Amino acid sequence: MDISVIVPFYNEQAHLVQCIESLRAQSLPADRFEIIVVDNNSTDRSAEIAGQFGDVTVIQERKAGSYAARNAGVQRAKGRILAFTDADCEVARDWLERILQAFANEKTVFLLGSRRFENELFPLGSMADYENEKARYVYTKRDSRLYYAYTNNFAVRREGFERCGPFPERARGGDVILACRLVTAYGCDAAEFVPDMQVRHLEIDNWYGWHRKMWLYGKSHQRYSPISGTRPLGYKERFEVLLLTVRRNRLPYVYAFFFLFVGAAATAAFEAGRLAARFGTGRSDR
Repeated sequence: MDISVIVPFYNEQAHLVQCIESLRAQSLPADRFEIIVVDNNSTDRSAEIAGQFGDVTVIQERKAGSYAARNAGVQRAKGRILAFTDADCEVARDWLERILQAFANEKTVFLLGSRRFENELFPLGSMADYENEKARYVYTKRDSRLYYAYTNNFAVRREGFERCGPFPERARGGDVILACRLVTAYGCDAAEFVPDMQVRHLEIDNWYGWHRKMWLYGKSHQRYSPISGTRPLGYKERFEVLLLTVRRNRLPYVYAFFFLFVGAAATAAFEAGRLAARFGTGRSDR
């Protein structure tokens, strides 16, 4: 078995079918991968929906938390590569092929793919461009203090996971901590950002949803950074990413002013989340 795809879910009946269908429609032959979905105490029809797919393995993990569910999925997995996405994501048809192509480089131990949003209209589509450029920037800068990951588009060799895993079972940030462990164990050259390894995050379909996520990311960074040793990009680095985004997408430079405004708002939400975590306010991570 080449790849095991692991998808945790909790009350995701709105998106789960779309996620599973995108995995079943992969261009990679079906005998080369397996799909494992992990029910993490859902109270809606998610588990029933998942069980309707005969070619999908459905398991349960009673311990609350998406990282506990992912770890349970890994225990059942047979693949030499572990690929992760979320139940509110739709993967590109060639997602698994892109993963296998990237792992043809024997030095590569883990991959991070690109993310788009459900709504691609401005300014949300532009923020997806910026976030993907930021990931490319971090993964090519080779600064071990900057690495991060997100488990809705992440893949790792089994031997790397067994050496540096499992995921720390915490509310958020377990993916970043694992990525930093992998970089520490194998070096920066073991990490690769793959732009063509793409998922669409169906949950993010409006401006407020993205800023809510940025606030949560800020909270989680404040909590996991003492463990991972990571730091966020500085303002100068963010401006470099902004210019790279404009150039790579061949946008008129007038768009830079829009990016400044949009990026400043997202950064403000991130910093507000960090402050909320630091001073003990806004404790809910949902």
